[in-house]
Amino acid sequence: MKTFSCLTALALLSPTFFAACGNPSSGPTCAQVCDKMHECDAQEDLVECNSMCASFSDVMRAGAYKALGECYMEQTCDFLEQNNDYCFGQAMSEGDLAPVDALFARICAKAVPCSDEQDYTEQDCIDELTGASGGSDDMYYSMGMFKASVLDCVADCIETTGCEALLEKGTTPCFSTCGLDFLFAEEDVE
Repeated sequence: MKTFSCLTALALLSPTFFAACGNPSSGPTCAQVCDKMHECDAQEDLVECNSMCASFSDVMRAGAYKALGECYMEQTCDFLEQNNDYCFGQAMSEGDLAPVDALFARICAKAVPCSDEQDYTEQDCIDELTGASGGSDDMYYSMGMFKASVLDCVADCIETTGCEALLEKGTTPCFSTCGLDFLFAEEDVE
């Protein structure tokens, strides 16, 4: 069980995540970025793109949000198609890892007592989530793009959820409750 499929979700960032945008005071508007996305892909649903953009503005740190939108506006469609993670990397560089460290510590403090693995420690859990145990660190750096208040919301939810519910449904409901439901666009979230 380890971290309750803990952030399986952070196979995170589906292509729709990259449709992020800004507002006039913090970068290009959602309409501008979504028009660019539509220019690059005529199949892009402008209503869905604008809705997703609004979701991002609610949960992303201002610097990450602005960097993502500006990056999309600055790059050519060909570049974006060939380097779909590039703008995401620009946004991650504006992240803050201190709130992520706090989130992971709180998740692991809850996960370890719920785990059926003997000798599984909070440090083992943290190492898995951060990639320190040899796995990917994508989730760690990705989560740095989100506001500390959003990450606190996720941690509060996980801490108040019983082990049985966490084992059954994982952390998906907590991420969804805290405005990160777009991370699970491909999954059924109840």
